[in-house]
Amino acid sequence: AAPVFDSPLIVYFPTVVQTNLGFLVQGPYRTTPNRESVPENDEWNKHLVSETAMLLVDALHELCDLGFLTVDTLRSLPLVGNRFTERTMVAPFFTTVQEALRTQPLLPDFRGGYVAAQNAKLARTQQIRDLFSPAQLANLFQRDGELEWLSEHITQDRTPEIRDYLRRQLDI
Repeated sequence: AAPVFDSPLIVYFPTVVQTNLGFLVQGPYRTTPNRESVPENDEWNKHLVSETAMLLVDALHELCDLGFLTVDTLRSLPLVGNRFTERTMVAPFFTTVQEALRTQPLLPDFRGGYVAAQNAKLARTQQIRDLFSPAQLANLFQRDGELEWLSEHITQDRTPEIRDYLRRQLDI
């Protein structure tokens, strides 16, 4: 999956509202009479954005269940915080996805499963991932339970934007 770079909000037809999401969103948002724009302060539109953000998290779980939530898929998510300031209509997408990734097993791990950011660690090399088991990793960081290594496909060279997001926004 590759992110879409031009992602207007769609209300049956594209509007001039750029979402900066890596995918298209279509919904029954209220528009201006000429159907060109979407009023950001409209209560229905605010509600619908929040609901759509939660729908995105549900879709991420479905992708997990099907084994399609890959590191490449993560590139399509709202990961660049300065594009989603509180003043933007689609800010709930950023915060909702961030909280879901932090607390729910939605990040691809080294073993082919999924892990929540709060239980994940990044390793620079394969040798490090091979050296410490999940139990040993938890012991090393003095955590209960187990910690998992994130996918080996998340690297500074291959996916710098994802690695940066994981480190800065999710504190991995």
